[in-house]
Amino acid sequence: MTRYKILIVDDEEYLRILLRDNLELEDFEVVAASTGKEAIEMAWKTCPDLAIIDIGLPDMTGWEVCRRLKEDFRSADLPIVILTAETAGKVGAQMKELGITHHIAKPYHPIEIITFLKDLLTKSTKDG
Repeated sequence: MTRYKILIVDDEEYLRILLRDNLELEDFEVVAASTGKEAIEMAWKTCPDLAIIDIGLPDMTGWEVCRRLKEDFRSADLPIVILTAETAGKVGAQMKELGITHHIAKPYHPIEIITFLKDLLTKSTKDG
């Protein structure tokens, strides 16, 4: 079985820890960042299989993080899942502009995210 590496980007420490712990229990490798700058550097350094990025970060928006990752050859193909309290309808235009097709609504249950990520990564492995 492939061990996937997930980058979690969220400024709320307890949410990062909760998600990290649950993903690690399911044998995901997890790297985490609390700021946009740290997220970009971490993505380029660790080459994750997927990034979960919160929109509300302290130094820049999650949208800006996504834009920078998509514009750089090192991370242009990185699948990104947006983490937001907004509905897909409210963030759909920005997601489309950046080529992001998935989002997770807050509040969320870690088990739902794990199931979602497993399905998404399995599908992308089969498609790619």
